[in-house]
Amino acid sequence: CIVPKPLFSLFFSYFHFLLIIWVYLYRMINCLSLSIHLSLSLSLFLSLSLSLFLSLSISFSLSLSPLSSFHLPIFKSCFALTAALSYGLFVSVNLPFSS
Repeated sequence: CIVPKPLFSLFFSYFHFLLIIWVYLYRMINCLSLSIHLSLSLSLFLSLSLSLFLSLSISFSLSLSPLSSFHLPIFKSCFALTAALSYGLFVSVNLPFSS
């Protein structure tokens, strides 16, 4: 008998896959910005959209669990964490390399 994976685990696997795709696209856009002069505000918008996307996905998947009464505090803490992580990604990508 094959036991299917729980929905919670599948949801995180799916969004982990989407996160990897998003990071590769972000790096590719940033590499192209050397030739098309992508503005920093657009890069910041991309990093903030990543944080919103991740916080919504994490809070939605946690709302499927028995802890659904803590949905709003979980969303706020997930948004703060992902905003900090995506801002760190934004800073590390947009800082000039020192030679």
